[in-house]
Amino acid sequence: MFLTPCTEIEVYYFTAGDLLGWYGIVIVSITYLAITVLIMLLLVYFGFRRFEKIRSQFIEHYGKQITGVILVILGLWYLV
Repeated sequence: MFLTPCTEIEVYYFTAGDLLGWYGIVIVSITYLAITVLIMLLLVYFGFRRFEKIRSQFIEHYGKQITGVILVILGLWYLV
């Protein structure tokens, strides 16, 4: 948890650990997990709803080529 970009959560862990001990750390962990999973599920749900409105024949036909081009671009970007 401390090596992630979301270092703001550390304060909650330190405070909960100081006030409530391990019980507080468990509460913060469960809350953080539940909110993260809920937001991820909502984003996927709204993404799929939006994707249904897009005509996907082009993506279905050229999906492998699009994926290959993206991977090559990312590989070249990594080398730079």
